[in-house]
Amino acid sequence: MRLQIEKTDQYRFSELYNAEFIDEQAEGRETLQGVFVTLTRALHYLFGEIRSRYGRADKTFLGKIKNRYPEYAELLNVAQKRGRLNGRSNRKHQIVETLPLLRIHLNKEQFDELNRELCKFFDAGDHGDLKRLLQGESITRKLTFLSNQNRLVEVFRRLKYNGFLFETSTEIRNWLCSNFMYRSKEGDRKLNPHSVWDILSKAKGEPSRKSRICKFEWFHYKITKTNL
Repeated sequence: MRLQIEKTDQYRFSELYNAEFIDEQAEGRETLQGVFVTLTRALHYLFGEIRSRYGRADKTFLGKIKNRYPEYAELLNVAQKRGRLNGRSNRKHQIVETLPLLRIHLNKEQFDELNRELCKFFDAGDHGDLKRLLQGESITRKLTFLSNQNRLVEVFRRLKYNGFLFETSTEIRNWLCSNFMYRSKEGDRKLNPHSVWDILSKAKGEPSRKSRICKFEWFHYKITKTNL
């Protein structure tokens, strides 16, 4: 299912037209997971549109939502802390000067397992900066992923699908391209923004089942027709 909205100048968030919703063919856990991801994405888009149109979100309004839907209090607090709900957006498709940050919602055991596995694809001297990035901090240089870019990007697509990331595909793409390079036969290269977007939003060009990394019991993969 996809959200069908007539495109007008009033809607500034392209994700409103590209949002993937519940897979009608999914069963069991995947259906429930799809519902959760759908709700969190919809909430994110709602407040993004509020900020874009009206600027600062009213505190009383936010308080009522937190009281009525306490399960979303953490998500709202993160959004407020990072400024998504504060201040009118002055974004006009220009390059943002400040580097984007990412918040991955994992418990300690999950985070340690993810960090440990990803470290295998980076030089030892990069491990400290990689951990800081995964913890939501910023670094001053790009890290080189020692394999194809699609293997790295697919991990973050899976994080989003499983509800461990609340950022949009655009924000995740910007974060990846700002902080990582990858190693090819020709040497170290920048991530391709178009290829990164295709993997995140459409699963186009993602690695095969055999080539995927970070295969954990808790880290489920959404099977697509191209990967059966």
